[in-house]
Amino acid sequence: MSIKKELPALSAMSAFSERVRQILGAISTANEAAGELYDALEKGDETNFAQIAKDLWGLLAALQAAGLDEAKANSAVKLGGAAEIAIASLERITAGAENEKSRALRKLEFELVPFLTVMYAEYSFGPAFIRAKARWMITTGANGRNCTPIGI
Repeated sequence: MSIKKELPALSAMSAFSERVRQILGAISTANEAAGELYDALEKGDETNFAQIAKDLWGLLAALQAAGLDEAKANSAVKLGGAAEIAIASLERITAGAENEKSRALRKLEFELVPFLTVMYAEYSFGPAFIRAKARWMITTGANGRNCTPIGI
């Protein structure tokens, strides 16, 4: 095996890993924003609530676009659809926040925040094993530590 042959593959892995880190960071930020949205609604801070909701919607829309790009390369990645569901949840929350505050708080606590948490977990495990441009198989040593990617 030539080291020079492996360098392009490592570069592609690095770019892929960076994209995964960026998307996971965005999902994590969305989850934190949902918590801040809850706090703003609970305190009755309508101005802050509206601004956080607008920013969160923009972040989820960006995740949806990123997910649609990934789906073109790999149909197993469902980030775009998950972001679309999160956007719909956020829209229901913001629509009911003024008239039904307690219901909107419950939707935040028991719908949007848990969904974003699952979205993070699903995305963090999916791309680790599913490559967008090349198929990889992970083989594990007997001790479960020596993972070696093998191109197929």
